[in-house]
Amino acid sequence: MPSLFLDDERFPPIKDGPWVIVRTVEEAIAWVEEHGIPSFVSFDNDLGPGMQEGWRFAQWLIERDLDQGDMPDDFDFFAHSRNPVRQADIEGRLRNYLAYRVGQSPKV
Repeated sequence: MPSLFLDDERFPPIKDGPWVIVRTVEEAIAWVEEHGIPSFVSFDNDLGPGMQEGWRFAQWLIERDLDQGDMPDDFDFFAHSRNPVRQADIEGRLRNYLAYRVGQSPKV
């Protein structure tokens, strides 16, 4: 399964492909609903006009996994956002959830 790249402007590094590029949170959700959660997602946060934010997709992935339990065991991610506050938010949110999934204490 390809990796997912969420960004409204930029493109993923070619060397790390294959990628599916999605430009909005809605596109990302629709892709996952059709294909399932990929093993790797690269997140931007500030997704242009309309103030869409990538952290919302990260939270949606967590909630989906809590409901359906279909996140791959080898799931990983990278927050490539230039917004340092939201980059840390995405990283903390997902790292804590992944630690919870394997029964470890989340890092605060």
